[in-house]
Amino acid sequence: MTKLRHRSISLAFAMLLLAGGARAQTAEIEIGYRWLDLDGSEAMYRTQINERSGFVLRAFTMLSSSESAAADRFRIDAVDLGSSPSGALRLEAERDGSYLLRIGYRAADVYSALPGFANPLLSQGIVPGQHTFDRNRTTFDADLEFIPGRRFSPFIGYTYHRSEGPGRTTYSIGQDEFRLTSDLDDTEQEIRAGTSFRFRRIHGQITQGWRDFNGRERFELDAGEASGNNTVPILGRDITISSFTRDSRTDVSAPFTNAFVIGEVNPRLRLVGSFVHLSAETDGLEDEALSGSLASFALGRFFGGLDESIDSRASNTTWRGEGRAEFSLRDGIDLIATYRKRHRELDGAAALRSLFIDTVTFAGADRRDLEQIHDARNAIERDDDILGVMVAARALGPFSIRAGYRQTMEEVTLIPDISQIVVAGNDRGTFERTVRTFDTTGLFARGGLSVGATLQFDRADEAIFRTDFTDRDRFRLRAAFARPRFRIAATAEQIDRRNDIEPIALDNQTRMYSGDFTVAPIAGLELFASASRFDVDHLFSIRRPQTFVIDTSIYLEEGTAFDGGVSFFRGPFLVNVSGGRFENDGTTPFQIDRFRARVVYDFRPATGIAAEWSRDDYAEDGARFGNFDASRYGLFLRYRR
Repeated sequence: MTKLRHRSISLAFAMLLLAGGARAQTAEIEIGYRWLDLDGSEAMYRTQINERSGFVLRAFTMLSSSESAAADRFRIDAVDLGSSPSGALRLEAERDGSYLLRIGYRAADVYSALPGFANPLLSQGIVPGQHTFDRNRTTFDADLEFIPGRRFSPFIGYTYHRSEGPGRTTYSIGQDEFRLTSDLDDTEQEIRAGTSFRFRRIHGQITQGWRDFNGRERFELDAGEASGNNTVPILGRDITISSFTRDSRTDVSAPFTNAFVIGEVNPRLRLVGSFVHLSAETDGLEDEALSGSLASFALGRFFGGLDESIDSRASNTTWRGEGRAEFSLRDGIDLIATYRKRHRELDGAAALRSLFIDTVTFAGADRRDLEQIHDARNAIERDDDILGVMVAARALGPFSIRAGYRQTMEEVTLIPDISQIVVAGNDRGTFERTVRTFDTTGLFARGGLSVGATLQFDRADEAIFRTDFTDRDRFRLRAAFARPRFRIAATAEQIDRRNDIEPIALDNQTRMYSGDFTVAPIAGLELFASASRFDVDHLFSIRRPQTFVIDTSIYLEEGTAFDGGVSFFRGPFLVNVSGGRFENDGTTPFQIDRFRARVVYDFRPATGIAAEWSRDDYAEDGARFGNFDASRYGLFLRYRR
């Protein structure tokens, strides 16, 4: 049982004790036990679902109000604490005209061990994959607002987030690849303070915060992995590692400022302004030491060890300012004009020292140690100016329409280190790009029928980065028809992204279709069903790092999903049964079948029981290591007053 589960169960019992000792006007609780029956890959099951056997506080709510000096109103909410992969707790206390306190806690087990990912030994039956992690993530939030609702309402807040746990990864060195174990411990803290203000025609908020991040990850050679993934000798010598350690540390300090103001100039004119500023400084240190029998074609030598240290510094200054004017031309017709300015400046430098120990030439001569020292500095500065205008009409009978035009002017200055320019054209300089966007949305609604359409066209004159598009089109159509006991809806969407500039040659198309309906033939009975499909075609030119030859990366997916179920509720009984299938073809073929059933019986007005059953059947085409069939059974006690 993980530390996270211990903490969650302790919180669950604390909530029960608190509920039993408090004079609650309203209280609801559902608590019970869940059993897991798993057949197949535990790694894939934990990666996808991760619901385990054990006690679960499924839901808890307590509401209390009094005239005490501490609080007028007190509320606690909890969900899925215990043997669930994630849970949350929220507490709220308020005294009218004095303060409002909100406290939140969230916990999650994050696990990833996909058998087929980054695993060259999968064909030999060695699972799970070589890139895995098992993390516990916890977040605590507290916000306290003083004299809420007054002209000035100061507030303070604090956030604490921690991520910790083991993992595995691979490391390439000496013409081979070796498996490592890791241990992560990241902590992020944020303190914020500010005030809300409200006058007759103006209101807004100002926040000043300070965010700090401290991260550390240690790596060691995995037991039994001295020979690496490549068992073929290099120039007649076996490549092995006898020891490996790495210690990586990162510290970030990031003060930030947020502010917005809204002014009602007159009944027809509204002005909105906002400003965001972030300034982050990052320090990184990494020490690495290894020994073994290794080779380097870059040095033209064999070597017996490596001591390496990296000292890096980076800064990130980002700010964004926006102004918006909303003018009512007449009732139901608005004109909105927007100007936004964005600036981002990244600057980083790293000093790398590598000492290759006990090197000899491939012929076995000239034994000595070699030291390499490298300093690299990179910088990027980006400015975006965005102008936009939009007209929204809501009073055209059954029709409403919104149409807008936006122009984004980008200016990017790149200063890469000269040692990192290995391909012609990846040089430093200042580049400009203009993106023009037109989008419109229309809706027709009458007599239970609604039909809506959205069209958006983006055109760019240049592409600065490889991920930039030159053309992007989006089409979306949705129709729905509703009656008191019947509803049906359908949606179709297509997104096209292109960049014909060589050697990028980006061509991406995503299509999505879905439909659903709900019918209630008699009181207390409801049936529902849905179907959806998506297609992704992604073509992208890449340059192979070994030869610099241009090749095409192809990513294709075709997925279909079907879901349906029935709900019945009458008197003390509630029954929900549902099932579905998701099937994906293409680059990553797999199939998931899911079934759910829940029966609730309230044998007293305030007390009842709930029984649950769920099953997930996962299968990969052409593989068996990741397949699993998991059934969960749960029995819960319900109480409310």
